Amino acid sequence: MENTVVTLYDSGVLTSDLLNKIMEPYKGTDCDSCGSRDLKAQDGLGVEEIICKTMKPEEYKEVIENPKWYEGEEPETEYHDKWNSNEKAYDLFSSIWRDTLGIW
Repeated sequence: MENTVVTLYDSGVLTSDLLNKIMEPYKGTDCDSCGSRDLKAQDGLGVEEIICKTMKPEEYKEVIENPKWYEGEEPETEYHDKWNSNEKAYDLFSSIWRDTLGIW
């Protein structure tokens, strides 16, 4: 799934409808990041960011432009990661993953 999503995103053909079809076999399952290879798109985005940007582009833009950092993971700390340290990013991805796609 990760490779397919990143490849289609890099090709410029990934849409929310196509992403929905790709995710169909995983709906109703416990598909999590344990099998992730941490692939990155050509623009540096990981699969979670790509899913958010594709499924909810306006909300994704808001999350990126107005982050809410977890305590202790602010930009000036050694633990900071622009995506994983952003509580709003986690909330957006979780809402898509669980509520929109039906995956837990």
